[in-house]
Amino acid sequence: AAAFCALHPDRVAALVMLAPATGLSADRREAALRRIEAIERQGVRAAFADGGSDVPPRFAMLRLASDPMGLCATWRMLADLDMTRLLPRIACPTLVAHAARDVSRTEQDIERVAGMISGARVISIDTTHYMAMETPRLVCRTITAFLDECRFQ
Repeated sequence: AAAFCALHPDRVAALVMLAPATGLSADRREAALRRIEAIERQGVRAAFADGGSDVPPRFAMLRLASDPMGLCATWRMLADLDMTRLLPRIACPTLVAHAARDVSRTEQDIERVAGMISGARVISIDTTHYMAMETPRLVCRTITAFLDECRFQ
């Protein structure tokens, strides 16, 4: 959505980014590549035997049920993602939401992303990285309030 906003500003009225992934630091990229390699060599269950991150149990179960090829493709996309040139091109009202209990995307990560977008507003929501699934009503209220402020119809 952020890339679409940057590339087609005339077609977007507002943007909401929930714990956005816009690129990985070098150390996180290396960790992601190691995880991909482990998935390919050992399978999903063995690759995440260490827990992998602070994931709520029901989402850990969903990850374990993931197709290994699809999971690796997603992680490769994240490992290769770099939106630093696109984010400054976003011109519409933008809300960037941080999940207060997210260990994978810190408040500093979210503020860095918002700082690349002129006029972007950061909000912290009391939820986890999986905010739309974990707290859908809270996310819906947050998005609706922002769109109302933007007079989005």
